[in-house]
Amino acid sequence: GLSAYQSLKVAIIGHGDYWDQGVELSKQGFEVWGLNDIRPTFGPEDADRWFQLHALEYLEEFWPPWNTTMRSKWEAYWAKGGKTSLYMHQHYGGLSGSVAFPKDEIYQHFPRGWYHCGSFDWLVSYALLLDAIEIRLFGIRLTHNNEPLSARACLEYWLGVAEGRGCKTEVVSYDLFYTFQLLRSHRRYGWDDSRPIVDLK
Repeated sequence: GLSAYQSLKVAIIGHGDYWDQGVELSKQGFEVWGLNDIRPTFGPEDADRWFQLHALEYLEEFWPPWNTTMRSKWEAYWAKGGKTSLYMHQHYGGLSGSVAFPKDEIYQHFPRGWYHCGSFDWLVSYALLLDAIEIRLFGIRLTHNNEPLSARACLEYWLGVAEGRGCKTEVVSYDLFYTFQLLRSHRRYGWDDSRPIVDLK
């Protein structure tokens, strides 16, 4: 039979530049997906689905904003009747709107369903699992913070999978589809520091 999502279009919103352009796509029939922390200007009331793909135990121990603000914001949102679900490792009893992210279905559905290095690529694969016909990404920041080096290649792989399946893709970001080169040197850490990313125009 035909998928219930045969006309699904998804805008995945990160925390970098151009994120607000993605939110506007809700007016054009896109599902808006948010991830990780809630911002004052973008939260679950603005999104159709939200994702926090780090283990709850990890968040509680290593991610202070979860304990200080994020959890209470979600609890307050659901207490007021908010309908947006928070996709996590599983449903947690203390988080009424949390739902299990379907990683096992993704594992089984795609030849390399196990290959994931960041949240964005997980979300692209999930959109494909739902038979999305278009995926647009906004606000991607993979040259910052604690992102693994492999996150960029993995996301580019899943976008290639999407295009190979006939799904239209667009990335509104400065952070993908570049050639990265590793340089060998005798620079001394802490004494000869330089910018880790050199942008050659």
